Amino acid sequence: MDKNTLTKEEIESLHELFNFYDKSGTGTIPTSDVRNILKGSRFAVEGNALKRLVSAADPKDCGAVTFPQLLSGLQLLHPAEGGPREELLSAFRLFDKQNTGLVDVAELIGIMAKIKGELGVGEDEIAQLVREADFDRDGKIDYQEFVRTLFEIEQLS
Repeated sequence: MDKNTLTKEEIESLHELFNFYDKSGTGTIPTSDVRNILKGSRFAVEGNALKRLVSAADPKDCGAVTFPQLLSGLQLLHPAEGGPREELLSAFRLFDKQNTGLVDVAELIGIMAKIKGELGVGEDEIAQLVREADFDRDGKIDYQEFVRTLFEIEQLS
């Protein structure tokens, strides 16, 4: 196993800690709690690394993150060698036909709806998740929003 890959046990442990800090039960925690959740794990970070992780997990600077966003931030900060990050980036580039770093929401919904059977998720759920991923409501999704959406779809299936 790659040293940067989270094990099932580590994910479960991080999720338990996340739920502990999610005192209101909304499925989000303040970004200020990310350091506390990671403290004691092999992914504990400080200083600039912590800032990069929080920025990756919360690119719109909302001040809160969901668990899939936290995992996405960890993946972007600690990519598996030759693994999913390269695959996700390649997949994103397939959708990013103009090479702008953005994917059209409607186009992404259409493509994902065509492969919904492989995803194990319904078309309505896909459309809702993709629309929610477009935080700034500009009709476009950037790479970090794309990765976060795929993590959320994976958790639904």
